[in-house]
Amino acid sequence: MCSKEFTIEEREKQFPKKEKYFCSRKCSCVRIRSEKTKEKIKESVLKFNEKNGTLSREKKICPKCNKEFLGKKKITFCSKQFIKN
Repeated sequence: MCSKEFTIEEREKQFPKKEKYFCSRKCSCVRIRSEKTKEKIKESVLKFNEKNGTLSREKKICPKCNKEFLGKKKITFCSKQFIKN
């Protein structure tokens, strides 16, 4: 992930060699997700939360940019940048 060079030293010979090796845990936890994957994750989280009643969102239209978005009752704008203006 970070293009660092490192040496691999297997601790035990009984385990098969891995296909991918990483220099650290930080690099091994990095995930590159496409926009399509992000959208699927977002949809499934929203469905789960609505099903369990932990999140009640409704469709709203932002008064600044006229973009449609899902928001809680107290939220008026689609982005934090519009709140400060």
